[in-house]
Amino acid sequence: MNLMVNACKYSPQKLDITVSIQKVQKSTMITIEDKGIGIAAGEKKKIFEKYYRVSSGNQHNTKGFGIGLYYVKEVLKAHHATISVESEPGKGSRFCVLFPNDPKKHGTEY
Repeated sequence: MNLMVNACKYSPQKLDITVSIQKVQKSTMITIEDKGIGIAAGEKKKIFEKYYRVSSGNQHNTKGFGIGLYYVKEVLKAHHATISVESEPGKGSRFCVLFPNDPKKHGTEY
């Protein structure tokens, strides 16, 4: 949900968000892609850190504490899943979440 909220928050008034699910080898990938403001290359490694917010100059019109993506990463880690991001300023962001389909790893049957 946090990835969807961020896609809305950091996109222009006319939203263009794509959510897709696909099977990748022995995993399931969920992708959330927007055409929002994007993230600079130097910021991408930091966005999953607790309390980190991408700098936006003197604009502080987007509310948040910088913990959303940190929590996403931690919850995914607990489920043996991973998250990655591709982004370019002015063109948008693409977050990919990869869940392993190995029920033995989770102790749960699907």
